Amino acid sequence: MKELIDVLKVNSSLTSLNLSDNPIRTKGLKTLPNALLDNSSLTSLNLENVEINNDILIALSHVLKVNSTLIKLNLNYNIFNNEGIKALSDALKINSSLTTLKLSSNHIKYEGIKALSDVLKVNSSLTKLNLSLNQINNNKIKALCDALIINLSLLNLNLSNNNIDDNDMQILANALKVNSTLTILNLSSNQIDNDGIKALSDALMINSSLTFLNLSINYIQDEGINALSNALIINTTLTNLDLSYNTSITKNGLKILSNCLIKNYNLTTLNLGGIIMCKDGLSALSNALKTNFTLTKLNLKCCSIDNTKIYILANALKVNTTLINLNLSSNYIIDDGIKYLSDALQNNFTLTKLNLLSNYINDSIIQLSEVLKVNSILTSLNLKYNKINDIGIKALANALKVNSSLTKLNLSYNIITYEGIQKLSNALTFNSILTDLILDEHD
Repeated sequence: MKELIDVLKVNSSLTSLNLSDNPIRTKGLKTLPNALLDNSSLTSLNLENVEINNDILIALSHVLKVNSTLIKLNLNYNIFNNEGIKALSDALKINSSLTTLKLSSNHIKYEGIKALSDVLKVNSSLTKLNLSLNQINNNKIKALCDALIINLSLLNLNLSNNNIDDNDMQILANALKVNSTLTILNLSSNQIDNDGIKALSDALMINSSLTFLNLSINYIQDEGINALSNALIINTTLTNLDLSYNTSITKNGLKILSNCLIKNYNLTTLNLGGIIMCKDGLSALSNALKTNFTLTKLNLKCCSIDNTKIYILANALKVNTTLINLNLSSNYIIDDGIKYLSDALQNNFTLTKLNLLSNYINDSIIQLSEVLKVNSILTSLNLKYNKINDIGIKALANALKVNSSLTKLNLSYNIITYEGIQKLSNALTFNSILTDLILDEHD
């Protein structure tokens, strides 16, 4: 560590330093702040999980008062407490260069959050703040939201894994009605139920800045989806919505959301991964895809989509003209299901990325290979964790000889022998388009 510290004092070219997860002794860390005083080139410093305590953070905070080059600082998973956070907060009231601060999983208590909130009221440079895994609820969320009402610079806020419940959500929603700068908000893995979503939905009808909202792994039910859908019809700024693994959403909720997609003209990315898709729910979504002309990315990972259901979605893909990225990983699409998808790809002229990871695909890959011979749109295909053997690989290799669009192909963890590798190698002598072929851990 001493050698590195000495270099930092005189080096004028290093811009990024990652010391995360290193067993750096306290003695070594104590010398780091002094080195940063002399350094004028470092812009990014990652100190995640290196056991930074209060003393070290206080010393580092003194540096931040005068340092004008560091713009990214990662302090996730360390062992400092309120005393260290207060020192850091005092520095941030003066510092005008730091734009990204990560403080995930540091057990920050109310006094620490209050100090950081006071910073947000006056700091005009911080744009990205990660406070995940810090139990920011109750009076902590109130202090933070008081700052959000005033703050004019923060763009990205991560509050995931903080046990935020419906009462907390009401407080946050009130702040979002006033805040006009926050564009990215991560509320995943909290305790948000229908009442919390209703409060958030009311805010979305007014808020005009939020573009990305992550609500994955909460307790949202159909009632909450109804409120959210009503808001999405009115809201004109939200483009990215993550509802994945809200497993209480039923076919009724999916129907409501699908009807919203027909009327919504802004949403471009939708994540519904982990939500069980019955035929009725997937039919409603597929019908929406036939008329929706804004959605470009759809995640249906782990949605229990089998051969009978993929037929419904495949028919929508034949007429959809906007979707470019489709994730169907970890479903049950084999044999006839791959045939339906292949037929759709012959008629679809927009889809460029298709993820079929972990779908038990075997010789049915031959049908998809035939389509790849003529499809000139698809650029990325993920077939990782399937059951493709040398017979399927031979068909894929023949397709690669004539395919003119595929640049990335992932065949990791399939049943490929030396013979299959030879077939692929031979195909590459004819192919000049493929740039990324992944074959890790083939059996």
